[in-house]
Amino acid sequence: MQYTQLYSKFGDMNKDLVKKISILLQESPLSDSEIALKAEVSREMVYKWRNRKVKAIRKSNLHLVSKVLGYKVVCMDNTIDLVPLESILKQENAELSQTMTEQIIKTQNSQIQDLLTDKAYLKETISSLKDENIDLKTRLQQISKN
Repeated sequence: MQYTQLYSKFGDMNKDLVKKISILLQESPLSDSEIALKAEVSREMVYKWRNRKVKAIRKSNLHLVSKVLGYKVVCMDNTIDLVPLESILKQENAELSQTMTEQIIKTQNSQIQDLLTDKAYLKETISSLKDENIDLKTRLQQISKN
């Protein structure tokens, strides 16, 4: 979807976002002043958002206040929604964990192949040494007889 189309849809969806932000502000333990300071907006603006005295929230302000409240504005499938940062971090950690697990498995498989190669080499070496040992015993016996 084009950015301009998404931006126009943003205006339509902003009413729902104002409601969600209002609820989150009401549930937040932070004061209007604390939120305003952290979001770099005026305290009066936070008051208006909390009490739904606005029809819309500017996109830039929505991103700032949602971050202060522990949410991220996410645009997907022609919708804009607020997603808890905690769930995003859990997903990123799960993906990172999956990547790390895959890398560990790849490394271990490589080490296993190296060990198998070493094992084959050592078997050949042992076999060769056994043959040499037999030859030396035979020579020693021949020398002892003479």
